[in-house]
Amino acid sequence: MKAAPHSRNVPSNSGVTMRSFALRLRKLGERFLWVGSDGAAWWIFELMAEPVRLVVLPPGDSGGFSIGPGQGLLNPDRLLHLAGLLPYDRIDEETLGFDDQGRVRFITVSDSEGVWRRTRWHLDSKTLLPAEIVALAEDDEVLATARLSAYEPIAAQDMPLGAWPQFPRKVYLTLAHDGADVRLFFNRPTARGTGIRPRLFDLEQLMKTFRPGEVEYVSR
Repeated sequence: MKAAPHSRNVPSNSGVTMRSFALRLRKLGERFLWVGSDGAAWWIFELMAEPVRLVVLPPGDSGGFSIGPGQGLLNPDRLLHLAGLLPYDRIDEETLGFDDQGRVRFITVSDSEGVWRRTRWHLDSKTLLPAEIVALAEDDEVLATARLSAYEPIAAQDMPLGAWPQFPRKVYLTLAHDGADVRLFFNRPTARGTGIRPRLFDLEQLMKTFRPGEVEYVSR
């Protein structure tokens, strides 16, 4: 599976801000999902469905794993969280320490509802970038695991080279209960604002392009 992300108003754990977001996913060279947000809502186009199906979700709907296609794994909030592209939630300071590989380890706690409210982070001790992110239930049962690698800097204007934000080009996701694995390979990142087309983040324009035959609006 290959993913090509686009974002604008790009802060997060790796130094990238995600307000508007578009993610194109291909499998065996064929585009099958378009996941995006304009900051006010999330949407998922299931492009291989007959007819094309669109699911629109409220922002911040990230608890649990039951909303949207793929058993919720590709709910944009959860996907961005597991890819290390969203800011940390509240850190439980009592969990700060090191794991058996010498990586920095701690747990964050979200105020959202649902099964997944706790996340265990493993950061590379040299770069302090997320190497592994684990979604936990209240009893610390593992719900999903993400392994991040192949970080590359995003050239940013008015920032020195050493301060450029880092973007993980490879994210391996595993859902514990379903035994499902998803491997995401992102295209090379770019900070060229002039190269990003506004219509990528415009739901009305995307609906004209993809012409969904079925539309579902998920309310809180």
